[in-house]
Amino acid sequence: MKKAIIVSGILVLTLSGCAGKNYGIDSTANSGSDGNSEQVAEATAETTASSTQELADTVGASGNLPIYKVYSYQRTSGYHGEKSLPEDYNGALPYQIFSMHNEEILVTEEYKDEYPELYTTLMDKAKEHQSHYEDDYGRQKAEALEEFENCLDNGYFDEFRSFQDARYLTVARADSNILSVMELDYLDMMGAHGQYAQGGETYDVKTGKELSLPDIVVCDDDKFREVVKEALEDSMEYDYYWLIPLDDALKNYKMATDSPSDYSYNWYMDYEGLKVVFAPYEIGSYAEGIFTADISYDKYADIFENKYISDLPTSYVTCANVEVGDITFAGKDENYKLTYDTEDGEYGTKVTLEFGDKSATSDAELWINCYGIKSYRAVTETGKEYIYVELPYFTAGNPWAVFDVTDGKLSCQGNFFTVQGALDYKDDQDKDFAGYPCFTYPDRFMIGLPGYGFGSYGYFPECRIGQDGMPQQISEMGAIGFGSHKAKLLIDMEFAIVDGEGNLTSEKELIPAGTTFDLIRANDASTADCRIDDCRIVRVEVDDDQKVNGQKMSETFEDLVYGDF
Repeated sequence: MKKAIIVSGILVLTLSGCAGKNYGIDSTANSGSDGNSEQVAEATAETTASSTQELADTVGASGNLPIYKVYSYQRTSGYHGEKSLPEDYNGALPYQIFSMHNEEILVTEEYKDEYPELYTTLMDKAKEHQSHYEDDYGRQKAEALEEFENCLDNGYFDEFRSFQDARYLTVARADSNILSVMELDYLDMMGAHGQYAQGGETYDVKTGKELSLPDIVVCDDDKFREVVKEALEDSMEYDYYWLIPLDDALKNYKMATDSPSDYSYNWYMDYEGLKVVFAPYEIGSYAEGIFTADISYDKYADIFENKYISDLPTSYVTCANVEVGDITFAGKDENYKLTYDTEDGEYGTKVTLEFGDKSATSDAELWINCYGIKSYRAVTETGKEYIYVELPYFTAGNPWAVFDVTDGKLSCQGNFFTVQGALDYKDDQDKDFAGYPCFTYPDRFMIGLPGYGFGSYGYFPECRIGQDGMPQQISEMGAIGFGSHKAKLLIDMEFAIVDGEGNLTSEKELIPAGTTFDLIRANDASTADCRIDDCRIVRVEVDDDQKVNGQKMSETFEDLVYGDF
């Protein structure tokens, strides 16, 4: 069976914080510079009037759907051989010859018991990938080393291009029926150019089954081929320089391959339709790029299994991975453009979103020399539309800019800052498969915020998009992204016991000195829940003077983790 996507690999995790930032959650301090700060303040005052508990009691459209996380890892290899680099080289050392990056989408541990089949399917796939990661990395590193030294020996140092193998995943659709993940692959092994491709993986949320096209599409191959051809033709806006006649290009594609001469489709689903994607050279030249057949659920309803296109959510989040330039989202014909100003080529300011003759500017900053700008389009239950832009920064945290694009208007609502970290991290990032939560539902998502009570830590409270478009915290406490997992109690002390949901189960009980405290949940400062050696969960209350039951933290615990944000 021939497959268009041929990139293999697997997955890194960075745990740290960021300094001196206004985090901007339920705050107007970071409102945008397009003159709407009074409107933002007014809307924020209205939304923050409700208590956290009142907000938490309101169940949004996402109900109790699983929250997903992206587990990522990367490896880089520098040159440590005996050969000398050219005398005039004054760049970074060791010289990077190879990098590998991979990602997996997983169900967070919190939803493991509610969605056991989906949790297991995704986890098994991640473990299978990881099982051959070292072999893949070692093989490609050796090839890069051989090519690099060959360039040094023959005077072609300036022509060497660092080998790259990367796989990026984005949640394209997440609802009660479907989890569909869009995959973007890039492979550069010093050919004429790198090769890139798109594809995807799609799962039944209830059963955990990875779905094939015959599970989704009910027509035969001939009919589906006609639909793909028509959708491709609809998307072609001009005469391409080099294009294979579509009948010839598609004739060997089948939904279920049963012969070595058959080609399988690469596809994924979003909230608007089925996307069938073709890599460079499958239909057109490399210069023509990726072709996408956008098969709308509405237009082609008769070819789909009804249960996978019915009850589609009216509120959702879609993602477009971009650096700068044009941004397109599923269901939107218009292009937005993202720009920024820079004086030194390293830091960017005045992040601006343009739409036609309109523009809006945020005062968020970014670090230019770091891959990672992501743009999300969020549609709320009330019909409001926002674009959230996540920007890379030189610390391990990220500024975000928020733009209101409802009904064709464009205004900056503000910006906020999140710390990085990973849910479900314990002792070993690879064994724990810790990852950053995905932004998939407007009414329920998690962001990383700083805490300073039980040492310093990053915690992930649940949030929703408020009436002003900014994140609004709906849970007081959140799971820990990084923090103190092996703190030791130095003195006997009484603590209240709580259950897994944080509810008090007993009055204070005496916990002996020497007990290990593993921070699992906290708020911004005063309250921390820790799992102790006997698996019970105790609540640590920290006052404004950084004391517990009148004792200084330094006299009560050792091995607390501290760091600046």
